[in-house]
Amino acid sequence: MVLIFDPWAKDVEHLEFNKNFLKIVQKDNIVLYVGESLQVEKLKKEIVDVDYYKIEVNKIVKNKFYRIRNLLNDFKNCWFCFKVAKNNKIKKIYVTTAFPEIIIFTKILFRNYKVEYIMHGYLKNIKLEFNIFKLNTYLRKVLKIFNNGKSYIVLGECIQKNLLKIMPELRGKVKSINHPYSLKTKKIKKKSEEKIKMGTVGVGAKEKNSHYLFELEAFLKREQISNIELYHIGKITENIIPTESKVNIPSRTQMLSENRFNEYVNDLDYILYFYPKDNYSLVASGAIFDAVFRYKKIIGINNEYFNEVFIKTKNIAFLCNDLEEIKSRILKISKEPNSEVNYEEYQKIIMKYSVENISLS
Repeated sequence: MVLIFDPWAKDVEHLEFNKNFLKIVQKDNIVLYVGESLQVEKLKKEIVDVDYYKIEVNKIVKNKFYRIRNLLNDFKNCWFCFKVAKNNKIKKIYVTTAFPEIIIFTKILFRNYKVEYIMHGYLKNIKLEFNIFKLNTYLRKVLKIFNNGKSYIVLGECIQKNLLKIMPELRGKVKSINHPYSLKTKKIKKKSEEKIKMGTVGVGAKEKNSHYLFELEAFLKREQISNIELYHIGKITENIIPTESKVNIPSRTQMLSENRFNEYVNDLDYILYFYPKDNYSLVASGAIFDAVFRYKKIIGINNEYFNEVFIKTKNIAFLCNDLEEIKSRILKISKEPNSEVNYEEYQKIIMKYSVENISLS
């Protein structure tokens, strides 16, 4: 019997990953799941034959004593998970959010259990300079001090390689799996007279170079390109939208419902990825599969993770060195539109990253 514990994700946060990871573990195990109440209700609708246990996740920000209150809530949830494990004769625990305080609490409470931690995007914080007042800078020290008897799962071979370069003391304790995805593939026919629709997807922020979309808009205007429409599908967390921008943004400040998100993304011809080159040295991109599983062409700034995903495929991703190269590529596409899709090439990736073909053994 195996227990999956997510002490952080609330409602739709990491929902897609947790759903897919649960399916992978469920192949060979009886599974218990401990997670936030709203997310548990969503998982229940899709995955049966799992015993679910609910916790409440507090994310108090800049309130009086908010750090202490958040830490107490984290410990309470870890203690609850420990009691669930103890009462159900659990053999193994997967912790799907590995914040420094969660690692400390669980390594103390779960010391008699086999535990594996899923290292998501938070792993990039091992590069931060230590600051006693900033909890996220503690990750590297915590991994170094509390590294006995437990192991870690990262979501890509290049991430495993880069992590071990930075922390060679973790050698033998880190394994890699492909980022699991289970979106149903969908082929969509477009009318030939429609404009070429390009856009970014997910949460927009300056650290993701989301402002490049508006620089691209200004470029297309200067070049008088009229057959391309730009979109951002998802909310934007910072004030990076120029007043005069005509980029289509269905919801600027709120997360779109899953149905509306799918509807808008399905209507795109190309999905754009402007992430900085070093952004994915320690982080996997679930967003890239929003394009692949919908048979969308990709234009983006090259990075190690994208190379790993697309290395054996052709005519799916146009990976560029910088924004200027992206502009040149889009200018060429505007003059020579090509709507043909090589579905066989997409299937190579879909098979590799599908839940059915990923194993934890």
